[in-house]
Amino acid sequence: MRLKLVRGSDCLQYDTSRYMTLSYCWGGPQQNQLTLANLNSYEIDIPWDDLPNTLKDAVIATDRLGGRYLWIDSLCIIQNDDNDKAREIGLMAKVYTHSMLTIVAGRGDRASDGFLHMRVLPSGTTKFLYQHDDGKQGHVISIFPEIMTHERKYEIDSRGWTMQEYILSPRLVIFGTWTTEWTCRARGANPAQRHYKDGWHPPFLPHPQTILDYSPKWNPSIKNVRSAHAITNRSIQSSRLLDAAMFFSANPSFDHPRPDFSTVFDTWNDLIDLYTCRLLSDPKDRILAISGLAERFASLLSPSERYAAGLWESDLLCGLNWRCKSGYSSPRPKEYQGPSWSWVSVNEEVWTSSPIDSPTTVLSCDCVVSDPSAPYGAVDSATLRIEGPSRSVEWRYEQQDGWPNCPDIFEWRQRENGRKFGYHMDLDARENNTHWTEVILLVLEYTKDGSPRGLVLIRDQEHQWSLAPAAPSSSGPRAWCAAPYRRLGHFYGSQGEKWTNSVYTIV
Repeated sequence: MRLKLVRGSDCLQYDTSRYMTLSYCWGGPQQNQLTLANLNSYEIDIPWDDLPNTLKDAVIATDRLGGRYLWIDSLCIIQNDDNDKAREIGLMAKVYTHSMLTIVAGRGDRASDGFLHMRVLPSGTTKFLYQHDDGKQGHVISIFPEIMTHERKYEIDSRGWTMQEYILSPRLVIFGTWTTEWTCRARGANPAQRHYKDGWHPPFLPHPQTILDYSPKWNPSIKNVRSAHAITNRSIQSSRLLDAAMFFSANPSFDHPRPDFSTVFDTWNDLIDLYTCRLLSDPKDRILAISGLAERFASLLSPSERYAAGLWESDLLCGLNWRCKSGYSSPRPKEYQGPSWSWVSVNEEVWTSSPIDSPTTVLSCDCVVSDPSAPYGAVDSATLRIEGPSRSVEWRYEQQDGWPNCPDIFEWRQRENGRKFGYHMDLDARENNTHWTEVILLVLEYTKDGSPRGLVLIRDQEHQWSLAPAAPSSSGPRAWCAAPYRRLGHFYGSQGEKWTNSVYTIV
């Protein structure tokens, strides 16, 4: 089969609406990919024998499904050209949204595996031949329940980039270990109408299309799911609100009521919970691999709404209220991924929760994006000014690398008298050893019983500059802080403490 790279302007004479896209696991560096060195030669011919099996199978599937063009990231993005990568990533939402369908290689863990080879019965199954009363013969297969759960555990469901590829795609053909599935968003909200399956269909497992769903009023039910790991790409793709986001982004002038903003923000935060469970080969992609979804979600919000490094400006108090799910396990990234107040700055699983009764106010939020043409992409810097109840305490931190399975040690004490107290703290990442030093507790919310929860801030040593004083606060005494801070983690405490209303700049 002869392949070549074509530019969009070169194929206008053909029906380009019939192009397809591929969603797959790289499984490591790709030996055969588009570079500046082979760009010209690939426009003449892409050597078939040099392609990994998954890409070959995708080409074959595209041809048999009637497609003329196939978009594959490793062959359609110049991998050693940062400008081209930034431009193409900025177009990712359009690439998958306007694709005729997306071929999903759920069967392989790496590009060399392929997905069209012969299926074999899993170990532990027994096949019986039987005959109907009318003389027709068939087979019954005896299995263990544990075997069927393997069909739901695709490696592709654990990868960061593939979540938005699923959601953005209007149609999916999923080649699994023992099943082939077809999903079409245009077939309606009923899973039975929009989802077809050939192969294994165990009756004792919940249908993947009903795990995450929304009522006709678009009320999210994801918080009823206890484990984000139970949410597969296929279940996410069934959400009605996500259907709405995809539709209105492609039809912005369509006259129909949009879902309310609070539901949109809640859904976005739910998706962040799911997304941060996934893996990325390059941690700097953390904000990029969901940028296409951010662009589509913007169509459901006010035209003046601004995206702020993975958060939304009108929902910042909720967005700031994230914390690591299972505790910190890795150090803070050496390379800048985003501001410390955003979940994009660390490489941990996070979960968000809406403030119950927030006494805090966001004064300003300024983000400088790396590429002005990609407002939902990477940021070079971001500054947040926030005012709320706070108090100054002291904190020390000691790593325990010499003791296997021993958690790091950190303690609090009051600055006034050195007395220790028992506030709980969730660190965002492992920190360097620190002797007693000042940290700030900034309240984001009070729970129903009046207990404070919020951010732990520490002075940022890389930025030393001062703020000009402003008018006094009308909400009580206010102290001005001269140096910027960075987020250290999240705390929750008990009632009865005294707090002073203060303004902080966080980077």
